[in-house]
Amino acid sequence: CIRDSYKSMLYYANILKSKQGTSYDYYLGGLSNYRSRNYDSAINDYNQSMQMGNDSYYCYNGLAWSYYAKNIYNESLKNFSYAIDIGKKENGEETIVSEAYRGRSQCYYNLNELKKAFSDMSNAIKRDKNNGWLYSLRGQISSGMRKNKQACKDYKKACDLGYEKACSSYRDCD
Repeated sequence: CIRDSYKSMLYYANILKSKQGTSYDYYLGGLSNYRSRNYDSAINDYNQSMQMGNDSYYCYNGLAWSYYAKNIYNESLKNFSYAIDIGKKENGEETIVSEAYRGRSQCYYNLNELKKAFSDMSNAIKRDKNNGWLYSLRGQISSGMRKNKQACKDYKKACDLGYEKACSSYRDCD
């Protein structure tokens, strides 16, 4: 898997060095660099893709996750917000926007803006109701807000959906 990611990163780097890359090539270069944990290059590639006209949910979401990986939460928040707005227009209320809501929620959580984190995680869950991991994350947020009943309810739901890591948190609710 790492070898394939490295090969694809080299492939897109060679295309982009030749100055013949399209906005989609830069997007794929950003994705490849992100997967290889080369976040600065990913940010550069995503920005280049957008400068060439790629105004898609995927590009903004990828850019947001790249900033998130570098703990640059304000840039990450801005790009997750763009991704959510574009994703709603492109895809309506489908599950795809859930990932951007989750990312924005995690930024807010790391900035200790727990009410906003809770709201965004609730929006993620609304769009992806069978994802136990999201309920577990919201349980963590609720715990941070000292809303233990809500946290336990979310841990139980996560456990019921098969997200095993939440089961121990739910057992601690007694």
